[in-house]
Amino acid sequence: MIFDYLIKGGDVFDGRAFSKADVALKDGKIAAVGDIDAGAEKIIDASGCIVSPGFIDVHTHCDLAVMDLIGEERSSAEESVKSNLCYLRQGVTTVVTGNCGLGESGTAKWLGWVRKNNFGTNVIHLVPHGMLRLRLFGDKKILSHADIKKMAEALEEEMD
Repeated sequence: MIFDYLIKGGDVFDGRAFSKADVALKDGKIAAVGDIDAGAEKIIDASGCIVSPGFIDVHTHCDLAVMDLIGEERSSAEESVKSNLCYLRQGVTTVVTGNCGLGESGTAKWLGWVRKNNFGTNVIHLVPHGMLRLRLFGDKKILSHADIKKMAEALEEEMD
């Protein structure tokens, strides 16, 4: 079998102990792990490197820097996306946005922008409760039961 990629001689970490192994990829998926003697379109020497699944950074604010620039200055927004590519260099393949109640409360708008602009990493978006509340009620300090119900309905719409 000819693989798409063959990562040779790395220290493979899969959540258990490290082991010296090769990793073969075919059609975007791991096809084999072990001592692999096969051909590949591209062979990568991983000697002295760690090979692992992508990490998930569950607490980021990478969305805030980009949101501040969307619509203001296109080149600056693109620079922020490039800085998000640094996550990939660190092995982070997925980031969570919308943390701490901050971020874009228009989920479809945010994820559409992410898809359109090659954000770099995968994105899991939390609907930021603080921004959702601000969008619906402004700075109103105390919400009534009816307000909370309206907020829950808006949250449900965001999650669809």
